[in-house]
Amino acid sequence: DIEYGDILFASNNYKTDKSGVAVPEMVKSNSAYQNVIGVASDNYSDFSSIGDNYDSSINIKPIALTGRVPVKVTLENGPIKRGDFITTSSNPGRGMKATHAGPVIGTALDDYNGGGDGTVQVFVKATYADPNNSLANLTLDEDGNLITHEFTAQKITVASDVIAGGLV
Repeated sequence: DIEYGDILFASNNYKTDKSGVAVPEMVKSNSAYQNVIGVASDNYSDFSSIGDNYDSSINIKPIALTGRVPVKVTLENGPIKRGDFITTSSNPGRGMKATHAGPVIGTALDDYNGGGDGTVQVFVKATYADPNNSLANLTLDEDGNLITHEFTAQKITVASDVIAGGLV
């Protein structure tokens, strides 16, 4: 019953691939803050995936392990804003905004405040995050630039020039 956009985790059931290797069957996430593997996706050109080494008797869906992927979400933890961490929800296969520390599937790339369940683009990178710790949300891009969704501090000391767009 897996559909594109569902968040998946490894079950205790195993399937054997064409080379004879037993691997865990992927199933929809089913509880909040669950450790996950990836997202079922047909966005083939924009992610790293697994799932193509099985015979035709097994229902195969590519699983995005990292990259930009549409993910099914719910408003269980409130509206989702670009930059929010996305974790699993109690709604099978769907994500929600992470509001405390725990496993996350990635970071929202757009907002969602629709009625009920919907879909948002997520940069998938299964990890552990704390949305309430601004220092944990700091990352560097490939050019060494500091990136953060939100940062609060009493004082910031910088050893060089500060270039900011949209600084409030």
